[in-house]
Amino acid sequence: MKKIVTIAFLFFLAKNLFGQESTDLNLQINGAEVDTLSFHIAGSGWHKQQNPKGLLDFVYRRTPTTNEYNLLWWSSWFKGGGGIIERPNGQAPTKYFGGFINPKIKKIGELVIGGHWIDNGVRQLYEAKAEFRYKNGLGGTLGMVDNGKDQPQMRYARLNYRNQINKEWKYTASILMQQVDKNTHFGAYGVIYNSGFMLGGGYDGEEWRGGVGLIASPKMKYIRPAFEGFYINRDAGQIAGSDFLLASFTLKFAGGFLGHPARIGRFMGGTGTEYTNPVITLVPSWNRILYSWEQGNMLDVRFIRTQTPTGNYNAYIEYMVFPFHFGRKLDIFDCLFVGGSYTQTNTTDWHGAMLGWRYFIGSMGIILQSEYDLKNEFLYLRLGANYLF
Repeated sequence: MKKIVTIAFLFFLAKNLFGQESTDLNLQINGAEVDTLSFHIAGSGWHKQQNPKGLLDFVYRRTPTTNEYNLLWWSSWFKGGGGIIERPNGQAPTKYFGGFINPKIKKIGELVIGGHWIDNGVRQLYEAKAEFRYKNGLGGTLGMVDNGKDQPQMRYARLNYRNQINKEWKYTASILMQQVDKNTHFGAYGVIYNSGFMLGGGYDGEEWRGGVGLIASPKMKYIRPAFEGFYINRDAGQIAGSDFLLASFTLKFAGGFLGHPARIGRFMGGTGTEYTNPVITLVPSWNRILYSWEQGNMLDVRFIRTQTPTGNYNAYIEYMVFPFHFGRKLDIFDCLFVGGSYTQTNTTDWHGAMLGWRYFIGSMGIILQSEYDLKNEFLYLRLGANYLF
């Protein structure tokens, strides 16, 4: 970068909607965020271990065209992992790994350093970035993305600021300069939130994204609905990419995927460095999107739609209920779920039937899920294990 981005920030104005006192808002404006494990384990509410220090997560997924393996490590000082996507048709497998470290520098602030590597059988791709964050909320990020030989290269610098408007409302704002080959773009990202509401998004020259999240009051006795709508337009610049739309809902929120600590990483973009949910630009990533049944209890619904620059699209909706989960108590039967799905593409569509179970036995979690394609008569499988320490 030839220039240093000057100090500024993007400020959102909002009314006091969905505001209530709650202990689930775990973001701090100074220093590290508290809830370092919320993204991957809090959402289920099924683990018995109190205040775990870390998580080891493994998932296997079978589809008609791939066998996918993903392993991640999630802790207060390191988050990372890797995986392999095998293609039985003879194509070369895709391999990837990466991670983020979060060393604390006493009396000054903290440092977040991350990197990612992908070998898709055709070329190798790399990504690296780092942010130093002062205790007063001001931070700076430098990063790069190498998309492989004869592909556009990215370099960026980003200035970030975290603060609060009052006791209830907080915000994070960034401005950035991004260079793609010889083209330079300027952009900005920001989020504003209280304990029950978050609005955010931004633009960096290559993509724009936006989203909104809602969480009902924790004072609700039997249910606590939560919702998120999230959209990315990746075809806004020199590097063509697929548009992505995600809408998620749970009838009984328990933290995790639909909580603010996870959401802020998605809303602030791939050039951001939110350690509660570290997001990168390149895909695939070890930091997997949690499955629908991991985002809450009682009833979960998710809609995903992707569309390539050539117009090919895939729309998918899935829904599941936990038929034995009607109260606060959770036991082995409460973790059984049943549901269905519907998939539509440019050329075809089909329905699916779903059955699964997820449960923690002490510090060990087990994931078993099957989805049967009623039209093509294929059984999708997801098998996994979690270990809390």
